[in-house]
Amino acid sequence: MSYKLYLVVLFFVFVGCERTELDFSNTLNEKNKIVGESITLKNLEYKNLIKNELTNIKVYSMDSSLQRWYYIKDIDYVIEGNKIRRTVNSSIPNFINHHVIYNPNGTFTFNYSPKNPPLTIPYQIYVDYNFLDTVQIQGKFSSDFLSLRLKEKLKNKEQIRIGALGTSITSGAHTLDHYYNNSDKDTYPYLISKMIEKVYRVDVVTKNYSNNGASASVTSDSVLDILQDENDLVFIEFGMNDHIYSFWSSRLEDFKMNMEKLVQEFQHRNIDVILVGFFQQNKNWDHEFPESTSAYNNVLQGLALNYGVYFADVNKEFSKYSEEKIIQDFCGDYLHHPTSFGHKLYYKTIIPVFLSDEFSDGYIYGLLN
Repeated sequence: MSYKLYLVVLFFVFVGCERTELDFSNTLNEKNKIVGESITLKNLEYKNLIKNELTNIKVYSMDSSLQRWYYIKDIDYVIEGNKIRRTVNSSIPNFINHHVIYNPNGTFTFNYSPKNPPLTIPYQIYVDYNFLDTVQIQGKFSSDFLSLRLKEKLKNKEQIRIGALGTSITSGAHTLDHYYNNSDKDTYPYLISKMIEKVYRVDVVTKNYSNNGASASVTSDSVLDILQDENDLVFIEFGMNDHIYSFWSSRLEDFKMNMEKLVQEFQHRNIDVILVGFFQQNKNWDHEFPESTSAYNNVLQGLALNYGVYFADVNKEFSKYSEEKIIQDFCGDYLHHPTSFGHKLYYKTIIPVFLSDEFSDGYIYGLLN
């Protein structure tokens, strides 16, 4: 038995699952699968997919009914290693046609009509593939980030309730299912719920309390709804809307105070909390000040440390990729709304708190398939 597979088996023994309850018919490498990596392609320029040593590659678009329309290798696209590009006569949308109106100083001003910047989601295609290279991720389940009460419910296969409180990001703006069906089922709270159900064999009830444009000064009604629904765990995702416009210390202190109140309120009611950070949005927006991104994420990380809760360091995960790739490929609005695959990167930052020992990211992505 390989070392990686041995760790997987150990984990399921640890959480009280019998090996026979789970599907081990596939090899570990076959579980190393990326589904729906979003990417835009321009002219004949190559772009990197996030993994290497790729096999079983499928490239497709999604229509309004979420039906896949596949492209043909060497007719629509060329793959070399983990690099992909359009062909001369490709039917893949050409990102060269995506036009942003810039101000004389090199920034752009957001506008609804005419839309500026235009959405990226109409230009994006999606790629499924198996891969061999993996990153090792350290599990945090043995830490104190989750309460003993919640851990026992997971181990005893009791139903758990998860709430998500945040911005349009957590609402799922410009994910595929939200864009076409006004659904939030592509968002990280539901991805985490799917993973928990698959690993722990428990029923998970998930409810999204998020609102477009929301900030940490959230109304008491939203908090009251979460309390009345008797959630076991709540994700709190604020900062993207709070940090824009300028780096004012007073705004930062207000953000810290409001977030601290939320954490205290939920902990006082014995609700576990996970704080979710945010990534660097498009730096060319005239309301963006990059130093604020770091400052507000640092506040979240500090609060997590002070209150013993888990901090999902989204900015650290997204920073592994170029600014161009984040804005063009992992955002559906060319600004700050993660695509359906972008939410999988959010999920990747959160999942360690639910797992024990060390696991490959191939296994973690595989739990979604």
